[in-house]
Amino acid sequence: LVCNPSNPTGTNYNIKHLTQLVNTAEALKVPIIADEVYHGMVFEGETFHPLGNISTKVPILTVGAISKRFLVPGWRVGWLVTHDRDNLLAEAGVLEALRKLTQISLGPCSIMQAAVPKMLTGIAPEWTAGVMTELARSAEACIRRIEKIPGLKVASKPTGAMYVMVHIESGAFKGVSDDVDFANLLMKEQSVVVLPGQAFKAPNMFRVCFAGPVQMMEDAFDRIAEFCSSKYTDPSKGAAEVPEVVTPENSDCGATVPCH
Repeated sequence: LVCNPSNPTGTNYNIKHLTQLVNTAEALKVPIIADEVYHGMVFEGETFHPLGNISTKVPILTVGAISKRFLVPGWRVGWLVTHDRDNLLAEAGVLEALRKLTQISLGPCSIMQAAVPKMLTGIAPEWTAGVMTELARSAEACIRRIEKIPGLKVASKPTGAMYVMVHIESGAFKGVSDDVDFANLLMKEQSVVVLPGQAFKAPNMFRVCFAGPVQMMEDAFDRIAEFCSSKYTDPSKGAAEVPEVVTPENSDCGATVPCH
């Protein structure tokens, strides 16, 4: 399974890396499911490479959708494209099984289905470019703010999609044992929602979605910064020594109240 551009990291894989993945799949004799729901959603200077255009032998099932590319997250309309090299999927009965599945599964409503052709063929490239420009601005704002918060670090700078993964320094925040704790407390105390990295088998990280306007991201990071500041303790300095409180029971000063 290859998700490109990536959720949750926002990474757009280059042609060299994708070719290596295809070659590995060929050597192992396994097909590839290409999750390309974020098809073409890359920042300026990046190029999106569909896996179906790279493979010449490996069977590929490409997953597409309109929800992310066209900013309609509630419209759950998608499709599956088969790149069946040498008819391997057909001979294995995969294509027939997929056809049967589409006949027993409920489809999206007729309004959504009617909108899909217009979305795929009638929306100007300038609109998509404008969306990606705004997403890039929001991503830059997030990265700038994350780099200023002690205890947090950008795992990798996004080059597409609408996500960035943030690393949480171990032991950096009092009362926070892991990424799930971090997310729960952040939501409870600051009403900011992030997704714990454990959802992606990436502990001590959390995912930020930067699909909102820049000012909204700035407001969110004001709250995240306040939350982190209230709990931050520098792990490199170790636990602070607690000064002994001298009481009449352990002092020879003769005082009747605690001495310090």
